Amino acid sequence: MFLDIINILRIKGVPVERWEAGDHFTFNSMHIEVLSPDRETTIENPNNASLVLRIAYGKRSFLLTGDIGSEVEHKLVFSGIVTKTDVLKVPHHGSKYSSSEHFLYTVRPDMAVISVGNGIKGLPSNEALGRYKRLSIPVLRTDINGFIRICTDGEKVRCNTTLNSR
Repeated sequence: MFLDIINILRIKGVPVERWEAGDHFTFNSMHIEVLSPDRETTIENPNNASLVLRIAYGKRSFLLTGDIGSEVEHKLVFSGIVTKTDVLKVPHHGSKYSSSEHFLYTVRPDMAVISVGNGIKGLPSNEALGRYKRLSIPVLRTDINGFIRICTDGEKVRCNTTLNSR
């Protein structure tokens, strides 16, 4: 499927860029750094080829983890390139194969957001939710909280949701 999309883009003349670990750029005073995938990553497991981005604005940072599983989490932790973040986009929709305790201890987010739909069996997993709870990390979920908007002025982080927590 992924390769089909890339081929269609090329046929239609849409430029395709590959971002990889070490790439970085600034956009409207936000510093965006690509943490993964690295040059050796293949698409055998497309989830683990997901972009992982750290976005910093002022004193605040966001870690966007795509669909990576625990293997990539461990690689990021042991490489030393992930650090404390203010907001974490929960990896792999909160599957039991993500959000390892070691990863969560390293990034120590003040808030975590899970992008997940209603009725998707096993997502988020009780195992992953339990790890966030044990570490006292507040979690917002799109299936419970609706649209989640997180903003920062570089000093404070504000969050709004469209639905009340159940």
